[in-house]
Amino acid sequence: MTFPKINVPLWNSLCERFVSLTHGALNTLEKTGAGIFASGLLPDTCTLTCMKECVYALPPHTIHACEHNTRHLTIPLYKEGIKIGYLVLSYPGEITVAHQTLTTTLAGLLQDVCIQDDKDALFAALKHSATFLPTILHANTISAVCKSAVNYLVHALSLANCMIITPTERIRYNNTSHLEPMITSVEQRAYAHVCQSKTPFLIQHPAKDVLTADIPNISQHPHSLAAIPLIHDRTFHGCLLSAYDTPLNTDLLCTLAQHLSLALHVARQYTTATDKAQTDPLTSLANRSALMEALTTALPDAKLNNQPTSLAIIDIDDFKLYNDANGHLQGDQLLCGLARLMQDTMQTKHVYRFGGEEFVLLFPRTSQHQAHDTCLKLLDTTRTQLGITISIGIATCQNSSLGARELISEADKALYRAKNTGKNKIVHALIVDRNLGVIDVDMAGSMGKYS
Repeated sequence: MTFPKINVPLWNSLCERFVSLTHGALNTLEKTGAGIFASGLLPDTCTLTCMKECVYALPPHTIHACEHNTRHLTIPLYKEGIKIGYLVLSYPGEITVAHQTLTTTLAGLLQDVCIQDDKDALFAALKHSATFLPTILHANTISAVCKSAVNYLVHALSLANCMIITPTERIRYNNTSHLEPMITSVEQRAYAHVCQSKTPFLIQHPAKDVLTADIPNISQHPHSLAAIPLIHDRTFHGCLLSAYDTPLNTDLLCTLAQHLSLALHVARQYTTATDKAQTDPLTSLANRSALMEALTTALPDAKLNNQPTSLAIIDIDDFKLYNDANGHLQGDQLLCGLARLMQDTMQTKHVYRFGGEEFVLLFPRTSQHQAHDTCLKLLDTTRTQLGITISIGIATCQNSSLGARELISEADKALYRAKNTGKNKIVHALIVDRNLGVIDVDMAGSMGKYS
C-alpha cells in the first residue's frame, strides 16, 4: 500500500507549528524509508540515511542516537491496519516525554485526518488543528487551557455555547442568566453520564431525552448538546460540552477534543511539576521559590493601590538544642507541628518555609497592627500548644515601595534584633516609604504602632 496523496503545503504548515513546540525537525517517510516531506532543519551533519537506520534498527517509539549524536524518535503510520510510513522527530538534545507526546499526537493526526477520501474534511481538520493545538498547548495552567479552548471552539465552529468541566475547573463561554439553573442541571447530568460511560453522546432535543426530560423548565432549553469525554493516555481529564443550533461536524469536534485532552494532560503535568518545585517536602508548605513568586505579584499590586504589605520571619528559639536533646526526627515533627499551627493561624494562606527552622508569613494589603496582632497570637499559641518559644521579625512597608528582597531583608534584620534582645518576642520594623528609612515600631511608641 502506497502512501496516500495529501495536501502537502497544509501538512507542512501543521508540522511547522509542531516544530515551534518541539524545536526539532519532523520528517514524514514512506515505509521504505524514503522521505516524502520535511519541516524544520536537521542538524548540519545528519542526513536522511540516519533516519532510515533508526526506522529499521529499533522498534517504533524507541529513541535512537545516530553517529552524529542526533536523537531520532520514530512513530509508525498506519492505514486500515497496514503500516504505510513513519513520522520521525529528530532532535539534537534529549527527547523528553513532552516531545514524544507531541509527535505521537501529530502522527495520529496524519492517520485520522489526512488519510481519508473526504478532502473538505481533511482541509478543515488540518486548518483547525494547525491553529487550535499550538494555541492551547502554550497555556500553562488548566484554567488557561480551558478558557483558550472554549473561546476558540465557539468562534471557529459557530457554537451557540461551549463549556469544559474538569475535576478542578468549570469554564463556560457565556452565561444565559435567566436559564442558569436549568442549563446547569443539564450540564451536570451530561458530565455525570460522560464520567460513567467515557463515550461521546448527543442530546438532540433535551426536552425529549431520557437523561434530561424531567428537569424543570427543560422545554426552554434552546440548543442541542454534544458531550465528549476528554481522555489522554487512558486518563480522564474532564468533559467538553458544546451547545449548537446549526449542523455540527462531530468528527471535527472529536478531533479537536483529542487535542484538548492532550493540552489538559500537559497542563496537569506542568502544574504538578510546578507545585512539586514550590513545595517543601517535609512540611508541605510553599517554599522560598513560591514566596518570591508571590511577592512579585503582591508588591506591585499593593504599590499601585498605595496599600501596605507586611512580612514576618519566624525562627524557633534554640532549635539546635532541641534537636540535640530529642533527636532530628522529633525536630522534624516539631517543624511540621509549627507549620500546621501557622496554617491554622493564617487560615492556610501565605505561609512559607524559608529554610531550616525559619518560616515566613506574608500579609498582602495588611496593616502593621493587623500583622502584629496575628504574630502575637502565634507567639502565644506556640508557647502553650507546642511548649517552645519563637522569635518574630516583621517588616511593614506602608506603600509597598520596597522590592521583595528589601522587604525580606528588613524583616530578617528585625528577627535578628529579636533573637539578640531576649528571644520569645516580636520586633517590628515600619517603612513608610523606601526613601524615608526604617522605624522600629516598639521604639517609636504608640504613634509608630498605630499611625
